[in-house]
Amino acid sequence: MSEQVLGFRREDLPVEWLGNEVALPLEDGVLDDFTPLWCKREDAEADENYKQIIPYAIVRCRHDGLLACYPRKGAESRLHGKWSLGVGGHINPEDDQNGASRTALAALRRELAEEFDGIDIGRAEIALVGVINEEHSAVGRVHLGIVYLVTVQSKPEPADELAGLRWVRESQLAEYNLELWSRLALRCVEIQVEKGEE
Repeated sequence: MSEQVLGFRREDLPVEWLGNEVALPLEDGVLDDFTPLWCKREDAEADENYKQIIPYAIVRCRHDGLLACYPRKGAESRLHGKWSLGVGGHINPEDDQNGASRTALAALRRELAEEFDGIDIGRAEIALVGVINEEHSAVGRVHLGIVYLVTVQSKPEPADELAGLRWVRESQLAEYNLELWSRLALRCVEIQVEKGEE
């Protein structure tokens, strides 16, 4: 059976979300203002009228502030050769919580449990920080990133999908060939920090 993924019709989304290299703050519950729909992933990957929702988490260790960063080697071959700060993936029917906000969060929790061995989801702090989008690439034109900052108490071990993971300081990230989404997600986190300092 074909994989089903959750997304939005492009025409239903705010125009400011759909530009090139977008990184905007989001308030809790905003996703519920839009009506999501399920679609076959194979169809969604080829249909630019549809934006698949991708929960995308930056994972930070509370103890030392280091960020999880890993080389792309998984199912998305179009991103190989890049480094990523983002842990997450498509939303599937098993994640459905009757509302886009709760469903995205459920999908994120599932992905974190799959990508890290022994992660203590219950003790992790999960904060919605923004939405990201890019229209440069074929990948970007059919996906919309919902960015979360996940703060863990201790560093969990990566599962196979995150093989090669390193814990790095933000000041070291210039040494890595980060995918565009990771650079945009980091900007969302910085915007959130700036708002907190106002």
